[in-house]
Amino acid sequence: SAAAGGINLKIEYRDLKAKASAVDPAQVEHMDSFAVLSFDSEEAAATHMALMTGPDSGMHDMDETIGDASVSLEANQGGMGSVVAFKKGEWVVSLHTSHPNGDTPLMDRAALESLARAVTGRL
Repeated sequence: SAAAGGINLKIEYRDLKAKASAVDPAQVEHMDSFAVLSFDSEEAAATHMALMTGPDSGMHDMDETIGDASVSLEANQGGMGSVVAFKKGEWVVSLHTSHPNGDTPLMDRAALESLARAVTGRL
């Protein structure tokens, strides 16, 4: 389309409300999610990564870098668990956990980092 600069975009719609309607919300305590973004260039991916990791983000550089650059945050409060994000080439990937206050997440930051390493090996 012209709005996408003449690039064919892949669009997928998933009706999460329909899927969620069959689940009792009282049974859902933890959620782990991830996002994988593919950009037109490494520069565009780096720009997006810079937006995610700005000075107010709370993200910290990781001791052992995943991909070209990686950051993490372990909050474990307010329903938020941990976040791990990395850039590899034109890809930016972020992994997140959430859980009820006072509870521990199903996956801690170290487990998210391990999962991120597995993902980066497949990109």
